[in-house]
Amino acid sequence: MPGTPNNQWPQVEGITATADEVAKQAIQDVARHEEQLVKLIFFHDDRALRVLAVYVPILGVLIAGTIALYQASKLTLFLTLMIGGTGAGLLVGCVCAFAALWNAPIYLPSRKPPFWQWALKHDVELRAVAMAYVDQSETIVAHNERHSARASGYLTKAYTCGVAAPFAGAALVWMAYWSR
Repeated sequence: MPGTPNNQWPQVEGITATADEVAKQAIQDVARHEEQLVKLIFFHDDRALRVLAVYVPILGVLIAGTIALYQASKLTLFLTLMIGGTGAGLLVGCVCAFAALWNAPIYLPSRKPPFWQWALKHDVELRAVAMAYVDQSETIVAHNERHSARASGYLTKAYTCGVAAPFAGAALVWMAYWSR
């Protein structure tokens, strides 16, 4: 509708809503948006834990294999480089996954009792309550979106490191082979 920030909705003739109806819908819509954003943050945390649950055991196997090969005197330069490059890539992936998990304050999708006490004690009209709710939500949503974007970026880096890890090991072997 004309005057909206994005002006992406077509003009609809003959449909009207009262200010109270719009205010009720605004509060519900903003609350749903905040709730979904918090769910997205929890999803990122879950994915980061799953990355750690895969990468850490693989790192353990690489370390155990290196020790076993060393004790059996079968550890060559090329095996060391392959294991080291792969392990380094996975270790960086673990650091990125941990960074995605790092505790940061998030705002939960609701208002604390003082907000509603203010509205009830002062007999504030629904439209004014909705405006105050949306104004507070603007800051809350921006903060949670920054947190979600940060976690998503680190999670992408963690995935990339896991995929690139064996290629890093192979590249080290290739460079060592051709530098002889």
